[in-house]
Amino acid sequence: MLSTVLGFVLHGHPGAQRAVVDSALADFPILASQLRENVHSVQGNGLALAVGVFGLLYGSLGVAQALQHTMAQIRAASCSRRSRR
Repeated sequence: MLSTVLGFVLHGHPGAQRAVVDSALADFPILASQLRENVHSVQGNGLALAVGVFGLLYGSLGVAQALQHTMAQIRAASCSRRSRR
């Protein structure tokens, strides 16, 4: 999603696009030349981005709920051990 947002924000600004690509490729010195040749602008639309953001948020809520449930079970197990002593 970050690449799609950057594609929208940096559309029409080739200098800024090149700066982002160069800063990202600095972390991959061996593959930089190959990656630089294959980088191109991402085409998309706002509706697809909105659906992606919604899916990301909905999925994150599910992960958070699962973690909350797991932590509640851990807490309950540790409380039951203390009450037995």
